[in-house]
Amino acid sequence: MRRILCRVVLCFAVCPLFCQGMAYAVQNYGPGRFGAGIVLGAPTGLSAKYWLDKTHAVDAALGFGDISIHADFLWHDTGLLGRPRSGRLSAYGGLGAEFKDYGHNSVLGIRAVGGAAYDFPSDPFEIFLELVPILRPSLNSGLYLNAGLGVRYYFQPARSGRYF
Repeated sequence: MRRILCRVVLCFAVCPLFCQGMAYAVQNYGPGRFGAGIVLGAPTGLSAKYWLDKTHAVDAALGFGDISIHADFLWHDTGLLGRPRSGRLSAYGGLGAEFKDYGHNSVLGIRAVGGAAYDFPSDPFEIFLELVPILRPSLNSGLYLNAGLGVRYYFQPARSGRYF
């Protein structure tokens, strides 16, 4: 009897955690999602992404070392790379701008982003990999290639619809 009672209590304790993850998965792909995390590569730093609707998002990053800031407008396609058994895999592309500070010299650049992102099915995490050609028409002008691998955590908005 004690074993049965322990199993029932354990089931009632664990089930809400799974249900919460499933509820997140249903809401996970809509507009208004906000995620923040880290990116490794060029730049290495902090990354954020805000979804405007199911296919369009704005992302930004703050890189360390030589300080850099960039922002991009992204278009996502969930059918291009195939459909995984669970979660959501999307290819994305977009355009943006970059500001980089090399100490005494500052540079502006135009970014063309291409990448892939995977949203986990029941957890509020996304992993991404992107390649970014950057045209810098000012100091040391030329075409540069950046790459980044990162992870973002997506926050659940409060009942008011606000994150903070």
